[in-house]
Amino acid sequence: MIYVLYGIEQYLVVKERQAIIKKYVEDESMNVTYYDASKTTMEEIINDAQTTPFFADYKCIVAQQAKFLSGSSSEGANIPLLEKYMSNQNQSTILIFELDHDKLDQRKNIVKKMKKEAHVKEFKQLDDARRNQFLQSEIKKRNIVMSHSALEECKYRMGSSMSKIMQELDKLATYSLKIEKEDVMALVQRPLEDNVFDMFNALIAQNFKKVYQLWKDFDSQNQEVIALIALLASQYRFLQQVKVLDHEGFSKSEITKELKAHPFRVEKTLAMCHKIKMKTLNTVLYDLADLDQRIKSGRIDKKLGFELFLVQKGNL
Repeated sequence: MIYVLYGIEQYLVVKERQAIIKKYVEDESMNVTYYDASKTTMEEIINDAQTTPFFADYKCIVAQQAKFLSGSSSEGANIPLLEKYMSNQNQSTILIFELDHDKLDQRKNIVKKMKKEAHVKEFKQLDDARRNQFLQSEIKKRNIVMSHSALEECKYRMGSSMSKIMQELDKLATYSLKIEKEDVMALVQRPLEDNVFDMFNALIAQNFKKVYQLWKDFDSQNQEVIALIALLASQYRFLQQVKVLDHEGFSKSEITKELKAHPFRVEKTLAMCHKIKMKTLNTVLYDLADLDQRIKSGRIDKKLGFELFLVQKGNL
């Protein structure tokens, strides 16, 4: 039997995996094996799947990071071997593929085959209503008394990840069972996007000291450089769009409507428009795209490349 568990909400993926294992396996230490499918060969995974359980009816194999099911390249993954196994499965093996991604690549034949012959389950991120319900439920479980302003700050800072919500609430509960807004501000980090916006502001203002301080904060938090590049590029693209519309005579409200953006973000961005030339904006966006490609192709170390970019742009 084969399962595919994928989605942004990894807390639910793990919960579903645990339920599957509990259903089929009594002794997890003997008959549950974990692989990183992005590093382990398909041959090794399938060979294990074909062996019999150890003094039990079933064994579970969990192949995490099954990137060959997403838009990533399938090069190196022996898909024909997997397809052959799917046609003649070991009935005593429960094979679980996991993917931390919001969608599967529907164009791939292996994905089409999985959707027909395997148990494919998607785990989406919570919407605002379900997030708020989950947050309040977890607060109650921990016997936390929280002010309204503290709750609103939690919603803003914790986002929609169930894992993050639980981790941050555990931290708050350890600190105190009576939580005010100031406690949340001190103990729970702001969303990554906000800190990237601060870096963007500092780059526009050519405040390299602030830029470098923020980068060191990101680095100490082990933030992924590729994600930082993507978020920073989105800020520059937004400024580019606002600058074009402003030049064409659009009002603030018209820009807000055209870009479907928050009025405050548009207002802050409009204030930056005169601080940077369009030619410079285009150059920065090109350099970010080039840096992204050089990192992904292994031509430059990601941290070194990002630091060099910041040094260069922080002194424009």
